[in-house]
Amino acid sequence: MLNFATSLIETAPSPATSGTSLTVRSGQGARFVAGQATIYPASGVIDPTTSEVVTITPSGDTLALMRAREGTAARWIQAGDVIIQGLTAGMWIALTAATPAAIAATQTQGFTAEAGYTYPCDAAGGTVPATLPAGSAGDVIRFVNIGATGTATVTHGGNTASLTRQWDRLTVQCLSAGVWIEI
Repeated sequence: MLNFATSLIETAPSPATSGTSLTVRSGQGARFVAGQATIYPASGVIDPTTSEVVTITPSGDTLALMRAREGTAARWIQAGDVIIQGLTAGMWIALTAATPAAIAATQTQGFTAEAGYTYPCDAAGGTVPATLPAGSAGDVIRFVNIGATGTATVTHGGNTASLTRQWDRLTVQCLSAGVWIEI
């Protein structure tokens, strides 16, 4: 993410409530990176009823969109609206909630997790199955689905938890060898 990644929308998506791309002001697409962004009216009022979190993939000044992310509703986007790439609630939760000390490499295929790590998972439209180790009492492992599509699945004690949306997260703690609970 870059500081001050903001622009006015030059060309709105079509249709306005479901279109999947927009164009920002000339030369300002370089301010954005793939990830979450917020779109709100040019009046500058960022409000849950008038703003939408989207996932963007930039290509020049055109931004591909995945609409209505992180529990927001798709809104009528028009030319002149503001798009800004800053910290969203989903990003904050992924960064702060019960995070073990070490962040592992992004997982894109099945793996066995190790205690003390946060595992970013990117299924890219498929699945990333994770299996928990036997573990010791007090061990903690965290999983975050960073993929825009696909499902990360975590198998523990015969149960499976699915992280189906981007930024879904799961933290598990070991009670005793082989016994993990979601916290």
